[in-house]
Formats: sequence, structure tokens, C-alpha cells
Amino acid sequence: MDIFQAICAGIGGAIGGALGGVFSSKIKSKNMKAVVVVIPAVISVQVFVGLSKKQEFRDFFITPSDLELAIRKASRTLDENKAFKRETEELAVGEVMLFIRNSTKEGLKLLTANDLDRWNRLRIILAKKDKKLCAGFWTGKIDQKEMLEGLNLLSKKDVIDWMEITTRAAILKLENKSPIDFPEDSLQQGILAISKTMSPENQVKLSGILGAGANIDNDQACWALLALLEGQENLPEPQKEHFVRALSAL
Repeated sequence: MDIFQAICAGIGGAIGGALGGVFSSKIKSKNMKAVVVVIPAVISVQVFVGLSKKQEFRDFFITPSDLELAIRKASRTLDENKAFKRETEELAVGEVMLFIRNSTKEGLKLLTANDLDRWNRLRIILAKKDKKLCAGFWTGKIDQKEMLEGLNLLSKKDVIDWMEITTRAAILKLENKSPIDFPEDSLQQGILAISKTMSPENQVKLSGILGAGANIDNDQACWALLALLEGQENLPEPQKEHFVRALSAL
């Protein structure tokens, strides 16, 4: 089964194209008296390319991007996985896309602490590459072409890491790895801890944005996203891991 297209749509931040891929969760905070919509960066992207049967011939004339090469590697990794073959052998291509999307999303919370930390740092890098993309991570309003362009702006190492981490997430879900426990209030407590390091003005700003959910402009959305993603880097362990793991579990 040639699963390149399915990989493009379901892994490495690719979640089923038009099917979407943005998941939000409302978290109540009695101290902030606000509602926050936190969106994991498993964002939709469709790669509108296909592989010819003679890939080496194609590469001779068109040099593949680092992203395309990384997606090919991910497709081989999944295609060689027994659990993946078993679960997808009777599925149509569109169903495989959805299956990969769901496996990746569910597998993120099963990643090691190191993978989670790297995954989060890559989201920050992507967010800083493009303000519209940054805001889209928060609001869910991400154009597929913009996301693809953002991924293509990453360094070779970052592209490889993004694909390998999300591929591992899918495989962890496929292999039914046991979830890693973390306190139920990790998200709320992390947000509160981050807000306490801010100036009074920024505390008010963050609280207002969290209360507005996705009904904010791009500048506000990007500011809030980076405030939380960068702010968590200064959290003490194990609170830092718990916070990022809570984000990944949304």
C-alpha cells in the first residue's frame, strides 16, 4: 500500500486535510474566572503531491524537499509496522488518513518527556515563523497551504524531528502503550503558574484573551499562544511535563 498521501494528511502535524485537525477544550479556572481554549498543534495540512512508481527517476529531475523526504520515511516506518498493517489493510485511502490522524492525536500524550519537550519547542519555532500561522494554532483558522509553507521553513533537523516524533506518537497508540498519568488540574495550574510570572498588565491581558476563547484577532491569539508555550519552559519539573502532557491530551 502506497501510503504517502495518507501520511501527508495524517501525520507530522497533518491531520486529514479538510476534515480538520484542530481540537479545543474548555478549561475552567476558578481563580481567573475565565475560559481558555487551548489548541494542540496537530494542525491540518494537505500536501498536494504524489509519488510516481519510479521515485528515483522523479528525484533526478525534481529534488524533493526535506519535508517530502521526511514524510516518505514516516510512510515506510508505518507501512512496516504490523499493527498498522493489521488495522488499515481493509481501509480506503480516506479512512487511512482519518486513522492516522486519530492515532497521532491520541498518541501524543504517550510520548516520553523528552519527545514532548521537543514537540513543544518545534511548535514555538513554527509559531514564530509566521504570525498568521501562530494565531491559527490558537484559533484553529489555519490555511492548508500556509501550514505546508510553515513546515517547509523549518530546518532539516526540525523537519525530521517533527515527523519522527509524530510518527512515534502514532505507533505508541497503535501498540496500545499505557497512558502516563498526570494530575487532572495540570493545565489549570500551569496557566496560573505562568500568569504569576507576568506583569499585572499582561496578567489582565492573558485573562481577557483566555476568556474570549477563539474570538480574538491574530495579534492577540499569537501573543497568548507564545505566552503559554514559552512560559511553560520556566515551570519547574514535574509541573512542566505535566502541563505539556495535558496540552497534548486535549
